[in-house]
Parts: sequence; C-alpha cells; structure tokens
Amino acid sequence: MEGLFASIESNPPQIYYRAGVSGTKQNKEPSYVKFLNGSLALFILNYEPNPPDTVIPVPLASSSQYMKLGGDEHLRVFEWLSRWKEVADILTGDLGGYRYPMVCGNYGICSNGMCSCLGGTSNDTSYFRLLNDRQSGLGCSSITPLSCEAPQYHRLLEVKDAIYFYYPDNITNTDIESCKQACLNNCSCNVALFQYGSNDSNGNCFMPPQLFSLMNNEKDKTHYNSSNFHQVVLLRLRKVVESDKEDYLDHVPGMPTRFTYEQLKLATESFVTKLGLGGFGSVFEGTLIDGTKVAVKCLDGIGQVNRSFLAEVETIGSIYHVNLVLDRKQPMEVVPIRNVNGKSTCTLAYTSRFKKKSSARMKNSRSNEE
Repeated sequence: MEGLFASIESNPPQIYYRAGVSGTKQNKEPSYVKFLNGSLALFILNYEPNPPDTVIPVPLASSSQYMKLGGDEHLRVFEWLSRWKEVADILTGDLGGYRYPMVCGNYGICSNGMCSCLGGTSNDTSYFRLLNDRQSGLGCSSITPLSCEAPQYHRLLEVKDAIYFYYPDNITNTDIESCKQACLNNCSCNVALFQYGSNDSNGNCFMPPQLFSLMNNEKDKTHYNSSNFHQVVLLRLRKVVESDKEDYLDHVPGMPTRFTYEQLKLATESFVTKLGLGGFGSVFEGTLIDGTKVAVKCLDGIGQVNRSFLAEVETIGSIYHVNLVLDRKQPMEVVPIRNVNGKSTCTLAYTSRFKKKSSARMKNSRSNEE
C-alpha cells in the first residue's frame, strides 16, 4: 500500500501513522505531498491537475503558515499571528495524544494520561525504573540488564491489556507459547508482542528490535475490537540470583566506601548531569549529603562489564597518593603534605603526617569517652 507514512527511527523503522491510498498507479509521475491552504494533499496515484487521492484537513490560513515535524513525532502547523503560534496538530486527530512512539519513552506505558514503567512490580521486585522520577515521559530502563551469558536466568513477564502502535508479523498463525519460546531462544529478543486473531488459541508474534511506548487498554476487556486485536506484551527479564548480589565486593582488595543505589540516586538527582561515557558505562555528577562532590559510574551491563568494574575498583583501591596516609587496619585519610594550617610553605615528612593523623584520632576518641 502506498500513501503518507510516519515512522520512528529504529532498525527496521516502526510506523506509527499511515494514510494509505489503495489502487494501482497508472503513470510514471513521482508521488508527492503538497501543503495547500486548507489541506495537506496526497498525490500518490494521481498528479496535478487531477484532484489529489486524499487530503488531510488543515485550518485555512489568514497569514503565513508552515509545517514542522517535531522531535516528539508530532506534525504541527504554525501560523503568524503577531507571533508564530501552533494552529494544528495534524496526526493527533487520528492517533490521539497518547499513541505516539515516545510519549512515555522506552519501556513506558501510558494510562489515563500518566506514564509509568512496564511490568511494575512482581513479588515486590521491580524490573524497570524511571530514567527521571520528575519526568516520567522520558521512559524507563531495565534494572537488571539482559545478557547472552546467562540465558538460564531469563524469564518472560506478561503484560496484558496493552496496545502497541506498530504490528508487523515476524511469525504468523502461531500460539502464545511458541511465541514465548521463539523469544527465549533468540538472544537478541528483549520483548515479544503476541496478537490474538479471531480465536483464543492462534495469532501473530512480533519481536521488535526496540520497544517504544505502549498504551494501556484496560478499559476494553473484549477479546478484540475493530481497530486493534487483543495483544499480550512479553517482556524478557533476567532474574536476580544470589550470585548477582554485591557480596563479591567484600572480597575486592582496597574496597572503598560503598553506597546504596538509593543514596547514589539521591546524590545524582536521578542521574541527571552526565559527565562522560566510556568503560562500559556513563559517569554522572553527584553531591553527597555532606557536600562532597562525587562522580558516579552507572554500568550498562553485566558479565564482562562487572569484570571491568572490579578491575577499576581494585586499581582505585591500590592507588597511593602523597596526600593519603594509611594506618594498618584503618581506612586511608587525607593528610596534606604541607602544614595543616595552610600557611607554611614547608613540607611535612610522611612520619610527621602519620603522627598528626594518629594524634587527631586519639583526641577524638578521648572526646567521645568524655
């Protein structure tokens, strides 16, 4: 089918809007769309001076107008009315405001105009978290990323009563269990969408390379309606096992101070300010409760990523610096190489700095006892 299509960039592209034109093209003229006063005219099979094959209404212009496709996938018309003002949102009439691919970001679902993460919780275990608690429309990320190294820990979480905007068929005339196995047997499959047909057993299976926003269809409890058959979203998740927990960090030489995820989330304001990227993760700026500035690294995977992370921790733990004094069985403390009053230009030997550190610790201990 030919016509006007809007798609979001992925591999392959996923179409979220279509104004199709049926029929056979009888000429070799190129197809085109023309922005006219009062309409967006589609010349797909016909060409001027013949009438367009179909038109999309646009408000009549009283002055200059222009049309713009925004980064939020909306196609808007602007008109000069002492300033440029939006006068039409072309595709929303058919799509509604909540069926755009990124309205709730990746792994987000829209329900009653509100965005949340897919799956929610299961047995008090969260599988996705918002990228920004204050801006839920930015989408979600997986708390425990998938890895091809441990497929035995993978499972599928069913999310029912959800509508996805795009639905080609990877596997046709199959059942939901076959769809599940096809996803579990494919290392690159993160999600599968199963759409029932006209009966309760068979349907079509689609495994998108990237999952964008879905819309909650909870109000429609019928098996299927005229616009969308009943769909089941199958999210591929990785179970958290004992070996995934952070006990192994206790055995890392030179292990520095540890913080909980919530502490780091608070320090970085939900990982807002990105400082850089590299080494299997992104680095974010943060501030601890005491005002100390920190750089927080957020890993993007497991397996090799964890091994790389442990190597970095060991390296940091073994760093020797002239301003660090290490007491046996005690943590490292900063004792500047120059005099502690900051006024003298002379330097202090290591033994002098060690004594100052030990003396300060004894004074603190006596003060606590008193």
